[in-house]
Amino acid sequence: MMREKHRYIAVESGHAVTEPERDDFATGLRIALMRCIGESNFHMVNPRVVEFLNDNTFILRTSLAGCGHVIAALALIKRIGGRDAYFYTLGASGTIKALKKKRM
Repeated sequence: MMREKHRYIAVESGHAVTEPERDDFATGLRIALMRCIGESNFHMVNPRVVEFLNDNTFILRTSLAGCGHVIAALALIKRIGGRDAYFYTLGASGTIKALKKKRM
C-alpha cells in the first residue's frame, strides 16, 4: 500500500490572525472550504492548516490530487466566521522546507 502524497500551499490572509484566534480561524476556513468544494471533494482533499508563519501567512496541507481544488476555493472565499476574508496563494510545494525556501 502506497502512502498518500501531500502538497503544501503557502497562503497570505487579508487580515491578521492573532495567536488566540488561530484555532477558530482554522475551523472557519475548513467550513468555508467544505462549502466551496463540496463534502465529497473535501474528504478527498483533506485540507489542514499546518503552521502559521506570521499573523498573515499560513501553510495548508492538502492531498496531491486536490491541490487545484483548494487553490480555486481559496479565491472564492469571502467571509470566515463573520469577518471579511480574502486569500492570496503564494506558492505550492511537496515539502514545507522547499516551500519556505521558495517563499524567501
